[in-house]
Amino acid sequence: MKKSYLIILGGGKSQFQFIQRSKKLGYKIIVIDRNSRAVGVSLSDIYIKASTHDANLILKKIKKLNVNIIGLIARTSSIPLFTAAKLNKNFNLIGINYELAKISTSKSQLRKFLNKIDVPCPEGQNINSINKSLADYFIAKYRELVIKPEITIVGKKDIYLCRSAKEIRANAYKSISASYNKKAEIQRFINGKDICFLVLFNMGKFKNLLSWEEINSFNGPSKKLVGKYISMPVKKFTKKSKKLMFQCFNKFAKHFSKSSFLLAFSFRFDENDSGYLIEVHSDLTGDSILDELVPKSTNTNFFDKIINFHVKGSFSIDYKQKNATINHP
Repeated sequence: MKKSYLIILGGGKSQFQFIQRSKKLGYKIIVIDRNSRAVGVSLSDIYIKASTHDANLILKKIKKLNVNIIGLIARTSSIPLFTAAKLNKNFNLIGINYELAKISTSKSQLRKFLNKIDVPCPEGQNINSINKSLADYFIAKYRELVIKPEITIVGKKDIYLCRSAKEIRANAYKSISASYNKKAEIQRFINGKDICFLVLFNMGKFKNLLSWEEINSFNGPSKKLVGKYISMPVKKFTKKSKKLMFQCFNKFAKHFSKSSFLLAFSFRFDENDSGYLIEVHSDLTGDSILDELVPKSTNTNFFDKIINFHVKGSFSIDYKQKNATINHP
């Protein structure tokens, strides 16, 4: 009889809690990381030395093991999400598919997808260079805009608010250089509050698991985005905002009705309470949400719940969120 293993994609600091908790829950684990000295590698039952970007090599090495794969945890972003999607498909696992990886990594692909399913999002455009006439055009069109890497490599790195053509020219190439595909997304700036959710989707149905609010600002002469603090749960919803969120989650559930996965959503609500979906994340959250904020708010180990969901397909909502705040890491 083949032995059963849970795959952890990455063996670094971001994945360490999942590695540690998987072992305590009794699972045998395969850790994949190109760095043999990564903090979580020593806890693995099987270690595969490979870049998490190299899906074909990883798949080949796993198949050679001749073991039973029961689940995959991918607390990662950017290109490794496509690796996760390929492994999920090949081994018929719970988790994201290729389309979810695409809209979670590419801001332009997300914008196109949201327009297709009729979910409001900021108007935008993709660029790979900038010049004076183009900068003048964007300012005339949007007046205020945000420039961000098209495919983010590091969190909130090189996201800028621009109110003049000069600021666009000064910041565009920083965002382009910080993007995996060397492109930037220009978006109409919407002034308001950021409200986020972690949502479980299961074969056409959804459950809202967590809500939190992020307080961010654009600091300094360059108006670079900086996170300040994160609070949980969101304290007040209007009927208008509830309706938008329900419609959004319902449309995602119907579109991905043959899949089970976790997805984080970031909305921006303006002064009129009009909402726009800014980003979706398939990375099981960052910014110390699971590590610090969720335990303070729910007194629950969400790592265990997420692991068991990816292996068994079940998720018990046996907790309540109470007020908690952490500084942005």
